[in-house]
Amino acid sequence: MASTKDYVLSELIRSGEYLSGEALSRSLSISRAAVNIAVRSLREEGYEISSVTNKGYRFLSGPDNLTAGEIMACLSPKRMENVTVLSEVDSTNRKLRDMAFNGAPEGSVVIADCQASGRGRLGRSFLSPS
Repeated sequence: MASTKDYVLSELIRSGEYLSGEALSRSLSISRAAVNIAVRSLREEGYEISSVTNKGYRFLSGPDNLTAGEIMACLSPKRMENVTVLSEVDSTNRKLRDMAFNGAPEGSVVIADCQASGRGRLGRSFLSPS
């Protein structure tokens, strides 16, 4: 499930321009304080977000990792319903298989920054570090 900071990041990336805290809070149905907290948290994670009085916030760049917010900027909300983004997992295939057995819809996707015990062709194991 996406967090407030994922939604804020998605809106900032999608816009490409300055967005006021008020506009972000209205479009996401959250308080301006929540927007400010999300931006502060994103900055702590290495995202470069400019802020200018009377203009708002603008996404400049981010760290080299894939987050739900970055993916949300490129996919429709309907498509994001079936995307799970994890920082670490033993195996994306194993996670997806477990989700399928528990009723995950067809077309579900699991993305992870790091796999501890992935499996490739012919059952060969591999690691995919961050």
